[in-house]
Amino acid sequence: MNAAERPLPERLAAGDPHAFAELYDAYVPAIHGWLWARSGRKDLAEDVVQAVMLRCVRHREGLARVRDLRAWLFAVARNEWGRAGGRERRATALDGPAADALPARADEPPGGEEMRGLVARLRPERREVVVLHAWHGLTFDEIGSLLDTSPNTVASRWRLALEELGHAWKAGGHGRD
Repeated sequence: MNAAERPLPERLAAGDPHAFAELYDAYVPAIHGWLWARSGRKDLAEDVVQAVMLRCVRHREGLARVRDLRAWLFAVARNEWGRAGGRERRATALDGPAADALPARADEPPGGEEMRGLVARLRPERREVVVLHAWHGLTFDEIGSLLDTSPNTVASRWRLALEELGHAWKAGGHGRD
């Protein structure tokens, strides 16, 4: 098996620079999007992403033992968020809606900017679930683990967010009568 065929965590542990580029491309957009949605601040999300990547480089030897790289990276991001004082920043940054509180998606459909604005106005815990589940494909179990809550709570936040978004979308003149 040549180096490129080895699993990504093994290549990272070996210090393969191409593996770090692959890691960045594959996972950073989702982590950055989640942190941006969580904080409402692009700069804070970027700072925490840098800390996550630095931690990967500094502790690369241990990455060969990581079984679920995405889950591990999100856990590191959550920990780095806490180190950056994220709880206090979250409480102040998410009090009011901001139209640009969420990053644009590459595959955003027409009307996506308006929907991002509606998502940005959701309660923080609901917005977080929408971003993680709908935009980045995490399961309710994965989100529950990441947020330290039950998958049932995550599912409830998802359902409430969808209801709220549906009402807001219709109120904006987009629903059928």
